[in-house]
Amino acid sequence: MERNIIHLDLDAFFVAVECKKEPKLKGKPLIVGGSSRRGVVAACSYEARHFGVHSAMPMYLALQLCPDATVISGDMESYSQHSHLVTDIIADSAPSFEKASIDEFYIDASGMDKFFGAFKWAVELRKKIIQESRLPISLGMSVNKLVSKVATGEFKPNAEKFIPSGTEKDFLAPLSVEKIPMIGKQTSSFLYDMGVRTVATLREMPLKFLVSAFGKNGMSLWNKAQGIDESPVVPYSEQKSISTECTFEEDTIDVKRLKSILIAMVEKVAFQLRAIGGHARVAHLRGFAAVDKHCVFFQQRAPLRVRVIELRPRRGRRDYPQRNGCNYLFIKHFYLLVADATGSVVYGLRRGFGTLAE
Repeated sequence: MERNIIHLDLDAFFVAVECKKEPKLKGKPLIVGGSSRRGVVAACSYEARHFGVHSAMPMYLALQLCPDATVISGDMESYSQHSHLVTDIIADSAPSFEKASIDEFYIDASGMDKFFGAFKWAVELRKKIIQESRLPISLGMSVNKLVSKVATGEFKPNAEKFIPSGTEKDFLAPLSVEKIPMIGKQTSSFLYDMGVRTVATLREMPLKFLVSAFGKNGMSLWNKAQGIDESPVVPYSEQKSISTECTFEEDTIDVKRLKSILIAMVEKVAFQLRAIGGHARVAHLRGFAAVDKHCVFFQQRAPLRVRVIELRPRRGRRDYPQRNGCNYLFIKHFYLLVADATGSVVYGLRRGFGTLAE
């Protein structure tokens, strides 16, 4: 049976929600993100994109490109509510769907052509979402997730694009290699240096050469260039994690400040967890040192009831934070002791951020 995979992507989702709440913002260059110099663009309107602004761009650079843009800090609670609204609409209609992100969905409509017509059904679902949520959304449909996602991105906003089976290669061929999902700046830059700028050129590259140049990712690159993607639509499940983060305005080596901010972050996550009546088995702490990225985690087989009681520099390495500072929450060589509700230490992190000890 031929697959029919639909990709739905809410157009400039954060911006669309803000315009829904404040209609006078429609048609104006709008940026959602942190307004400080160290802030980052979370989303921007298509009017702002005309000036070269894009997501993940430093805010100071975005405002240099588009000084007349309106900057809004954002409202994640509102975005989450609207995402749930769209999710519920899709769940009421779709036989099987995957929620890939807060504003992106895949639907497996395979077999539907026998009864109704998969693309016709997808178009009607899109109209229903727009009518009930009052948010713009684009769709692309093909035989797999890869081509459907690329089609949506190429023709949005307000896209309704169907790539018939057998035409995947012709559709992808003239596109830049950057248009292929999961090809970032580093990979595309490497491909450009080899003279590979379009998918058509990438498609002609020998598989052995790509594997030798990119390792196991070489096979993935080759398959994507051929329009091959067998990944299934994974049925949607409820949220499995809650997180929060903090970026400092300036580098800091103030341990007391680090500790107080970390405690506040733990309290915020715990409050969100209680609000939904949830429990947690694993707490994952992620930090960025001044030079390298270091991840650390600890596990607790019980409802999440932990608090940080001590955060101090590791002996013998006090010179490290003084020399480099810290742009994010954690400095590389720190002890982190965690206590349960009774005040007993249940986990301690030592030897940098690599070893767990009870």
